[in-house]
Amino acid sequence: MATQATPEPSSSLPDKQEQPVPGQKETVEAFIKQLEKAGYKVSREYTPDERLARISGESLKKTWLDYLQLFAIPLVLLIIGSWFTYQQNQTSLNVSAQQHQIDLQNATNQQQDTLLQAYFDKMSDLITVDHLKDPILGADARSLAQARTLTVLLGLNSAIRGVTYQERKGMLLRFLYEEGLIGSKNTILSLNTADLSNVQLHGTNLQNINLSGADLIGADLSETNLSGANLSGANLSGANLSGANILAANVSNARLTNAILDQADVSEDNFTHTNLVRAHLASANLAYAILNRADLSFADLYGASLMAVNGSFATFNGTNLGFTTLNYAVLQQTDLRYADLNHAQLLHVDFSGANLWHVDLNHANLTGAKLNQAMLDDADISGTTYTPAQIKQAASAKDLITH
Repeated sequence: MATQATPEPSSSLPDKQEQPVPGQKETVEAFIKQLEKAGYKVSREYTPDERLARISGESLKKTWLDYLQLFAIPLVLLIIGSWFTYQQNQTSLNVSAQQHQIDLQNATNQQQDTLLQAYFDKMSDLITVDHLKDPILGADARSLAQARTLTVLLGLNSAIRGVTYQERKGMLLRFLYEEGLIGSKNTILSLNTADLSNVQLHGTNLQNINLSGADLIGADLSETNLSGANLSGANLSGANLSGANILAANVSNARLTNAILDQADVSEDNFTHTNLVRAHLASANLAYAILNRADLSFADLYGASLMAVNGSFATFNGTNLGFTTLNYAVLQQTDLRYADLNHAQLLHVDFSGANLWHVDLNHANLTGAKLNQAMLDDADISGTTYTPAQIKQAASAKDLITH
């Protein structure tokens, strides 16, 4: 009897289908939501069979360093670009301004050349046709020439960037001088109140010229021959008269504040009532000059020659008179407070009644000097040719002479 075979169990069983761990998907999703809630951008990566293989996250929150990196570079580029544009604009503006300045200066030069030439032409007509120089026939012409001269001088006073057209004023003045219209002995045209400020007259021969009452502020009169000139009442404040020859000139009542007269020859000049405050007169020659009631406060007269000057009632308050020569000078009732007279030559100087408070007479030569009733409180008399006892005795003398 045949036996029915029982089938053998297979040694290779089919794969068991993987089942997800209970609750795993929900846990992953919850974790992703937490990341997103915390500010992360979550990315998912899947296997070919669409199973979740990887989760990655990128923080969306920005730190200060992130913001700095975000804005710094564009900001720097913006600043550099703005600066470059500004520099280009400034360069363009500067070039335009310079060109405008050149154009303006050229136009002004042409205008003033025309104005000066027209003045010369008209003045020549007044001289040759209208008898300007004739004291009788030229009366009307004189009034016209006077007005025209003062007006044109004002017109030549234009300035560009502080540069005044000084040379044209000088040309006009030399024309009047050479035509004999402004001589000190025969004055046909008066320059009283005329605007000659900053006039350029360096090295010019103006002997016996009449500049009384003129405005010569800042004028360049260096090396100029002004011997015998009439400068009375003129305003020479800040003028340069260094090396000028002002021999026998009349400078009474003139204003020379801050004027430069270094090495100038002003010997025998009349400076009565003249304002020389802070004037520069170093090494100048003022021998025999008249300085009655002149004001030389804080002036620089270092090394100057003031031999035999008449400076009664003058003011030398704080003046530098070091190493000067004042032999035989008359300085009665003169104010010399705080003046510097160190190493000065003061032989036979008359200091009668002078105020010498705090004056520096260190190593000064006072041989033969008169100090009658002079005030010498706190004066430095060390090294002088007089002993303190002799100075005290001389100052106590009472034969004071006043003028």
